[in-house]
Amino acid sequence: MEEDEEIKAYWASLEKASDLKDANGAPNGYDLPPLSKATLVEQLSHTAFWVTGMHETAGSIVEMFESPRNSATKVCQQGPEGEDGQPTRQTMADVQTYFQDMCVIASTGFR
Repeated sequence: MEEDEEIKAYWASLEKASDLKDANGAPNGYDLPPLSKATLVEQLSHTAFWVTGMHETAGSIVEMFESPRNSATKVCQQGPEGEDGQPTRQTMADVQTYFQDMCVIASTGFR
Protein backbone atom coordinates (compact mmCIF):
# COMPACT_ATOMS: atom_id res chain seq x y z
CA MET A 1 0.00 0.00 0.00
CA GLU A 2 2.78 2.48 0.84
CA GLU A 3 4.18 1.91 -2.68
CA ASP A 4 0.94 2.94 -4.40
CA GLU A 5 1.75 6.18 -6.27
CA GLU A 6 -1.82 7.50 -6.17
CA ILE A 7 -2.11 7.01 -2.41
CA LYS A 8 1.27 8.67 -1.90
CA ALA A 9 0.15 11.58 -4.08
CA TYR A 10 -3.09 11.84 -2.05
CA TRP A 11 -1.12 11.93 1.21
CA ALA A 12 1.25 14.56 -0.15
CA SER A 13 -1.68 16.68 -1.39
CA LEU A 14 -3.16 16.69 2.13
CA GLU A 15 0.03 18.19 3.47
CA LYS A 16 0.13 20.80 0.71
CA ALA A 17 -3.52 21.77 1.33
CA SER A 18 -2.61 23.52 4.57
CA ASP A 19 -1.43 27.10 4.67
CA LEU A 20 -0.23 26.79 8.27
CA LYS A 21 3.14 28.37 9.00
CA ASP A 22 5.68 27.71 11.73
CA ALA A 23 7.08 30.42 14.02
CA ASN A 24 9.56 31.45 11.30
CA GLY A 25 6.87 31.75 8.61
CA ALA A 26 7.89 28.57 6.80
CA PRO A 27 5.15 26.21 5.53
CA ASN A 28 4.23 23.83 8.34
CA GLY A 29 1.50 21.75 6.71
CA TYR A 30 -0.66 19.50 8.84
CA ASP A 31 2.35 17.65 10.24
CA LEU A 32 0.86 14.33 9.17
CA PRO A 33 2.44 11.12 10.43
CA PRO A 34 4.22 8.90 7.92
CA LEU A 35 1.89 7.17 5.49
CA SER A 36 0.83 3.67 6.57
CA LYS A 37 -2.33 1.63 6.35
CA ALA A 38 -3.24 2.64 9.91
CA THR A 39 -2.68 6.37 9.35
CA LEU A 40 -4.61 6.29 6.06
CA VAL A 41 -7.56 4.52 7.73
CA GLU A 42 -7.49 7.04 10.57
CA GLN A 43 -7.40 10.03 8.22
CA LEU A 44 -10.21 8.69 6.01
CA SER A 45 -12.32 7.85 9.07
CA HIS A 46 -11.76 11.33 10.47
CA THR A 47 -12.80 12.92 7.16
CA ALA A 48 -15.87 10.69 6.83
CA PHE A 49 -16.97 11.66 10.33
CA TRP A 50 -16.63 15.38 9.73
CA VAL A 51 -18.54 15.36 6.45
CA THR A 52 -21.34 13.10 7.75
CA GLY A 53 -21.64 12.69 11.52
CA MET A 54 -20.62 16.19 12.52
CA HIS A 55 -22.75 17.69 9.77
CA GLU A 56 -25.74 15.79 11.14
CA THR A 57 -24.89 16.82 14.71
CA ALA A 58 -24.37 20.49 13.93
CA GLY A 59 -27.44 20.63 11.72
CA SER A 60 -28.20 22.01 8.35
CA ILE A 61 -27.61 25.49 7.09
CA VAL A 62 -30.75 25.56 4.96
CA GLU A 63 -31.82 28.77 6.71
CA MET A 64 -28.82 30.48 5.14
CA PHE A 65 -30.18 29.70 1.67
CA GLU A 66 -33.77 30.93 2.00
CA SER A 67 -32.96 34.02 -0.04
CA PRO A 68 -30.45 34.68 -2.83
CA ARG A 69 -29.31 37.66 -0.76
CA ASN A 70 -27.73 35.26 1.76
CA SER A 71 -26.09 32.78 -0.56
CA ALA A 72 -23.45 34.41 -2.73
CA THR A 73 -21.22 31.35 -2.32
CA LYS A 74 -18.94 31.85 -5.32
CA VAL A 75 -15.76 33.85 -5.51
CA CYS A 76 -16.65 37.07 -7.25
CA GLN A 77 -14.87 39.90 -8.96
CA GLN A 78 -14.28 43.08 -7.10
CA GLY A 79 -16.55 45.85 -8.20
CA PRO A 80 -15.95 49.59 -8.29
CA GLU A 81 -14.87 51.41 -5.19
CA GLY A 82 -17.61 52.23 -2.74
CA GLU A 83 -18.06 55.37 -0.69
CA ASP A 84 -15.45 54.17 1.80
CA GLY A 85 -12.83 53.77 -0.94
CA GLN A 86 -12.88 49.96 -0.66
CA PRO A 87 -13.85 47.80 -3.65
CA THR A 88 -17.37 46.45 -3.50
CA ARG A 89 -18.12 42.72 -3.74
CA GLN A 90 -21.05 40.68 -4.94
CA THR A 91 -23.49 40.23 -2.08
CA MET A 92 -26.36 38.49 -3.87
CA ALA A 93 -26.27 35.19 -5.72
CA ASP A 94 -27.04 35.13 -9.41
CA VAL A 95 -29.64 32.66 -10.70
CA GLN A 96 -27.09 29.91 -11.47
CA THR A 97 -25.40 30.16 -8.07
CA TYR A 98 -28.72 30.16 -6.22
CA PHE A 99 -29.91 27.10 -8.16
CA GLN A 100 -26.64 25.27 -7.46
CA ASP A 101 -26.90 26.10 -3.77
CA MET A 102 -30.47 24.78 -3.68
CA CYS A 103 -29.31 21.52 -5.32
CA VAL A 104 -26.58 21.09 -2.69
CA ILE A 105 -28.99 21.76 0.17
CA ALA A 106 -31.59 19.39 -1.29
CA SER A 107 -29.12 16.56 -1.85
CA THR A 108 -27.46 16.86 1.55
CA GLY A 109 -30.73 16.94 3.44
CA PHE A 110 -31.23 13.19 3.23
CA ARG A 111 -30.15 10.91 6.08
